[in-house]
Amino acid sequence: MKRFWMFLVAGLVVLATACDKEDDVPPMEQLDAATRSVLEGMYPTATIVDVDNYAEYTEVEILDGTTYRDLYFDKAGAWLRTETDVRLADVPAAVTAAVAASPHATLPIDDVDWIESPTGNYYAVELDGNPDVYLKITTEGVIL
Repeated sequence: MKRFWMFLVAGLVVLATACDKEDDVPPMEQLDAATRSVLEGMYPTATIVDVDNYAEYTEVEILDGTTYRDLYFDKAGAWLRTETDVRLADVPAAVTAAVAASPHATLPIDDVDWIESPTGNYYAVELDGNPDVYLKITTEGVIL
């Protein structure tokens, strides 16, 4: 009986590790031709770190030099946006001043991302509250 359980556990471990076929496919090959073309045009020297395919969009994590970026594409391969984490020390003074002048000035900044999209660029600032508060702020310090 002990041997049965050992074989059962070993079989489950093998089955669990063998079932994730996406891990066996290199990230670039997980992208359709349209998405790959747009990505290569925008970031020709970047390395693809991870690809996640969802029902309505594809998320591609890249390493662009020393900077990690998350790119989002629709199912037709059109670029939706790029998100880049920004250290608080690197956030422009106009952006932090806008937060300080907002009604949420007492909440600490939890996270800042630089968002690039076809409709415009801005800083996405997450403030740690209950609930959290999200602000979109231009480089000039205008809250959208």
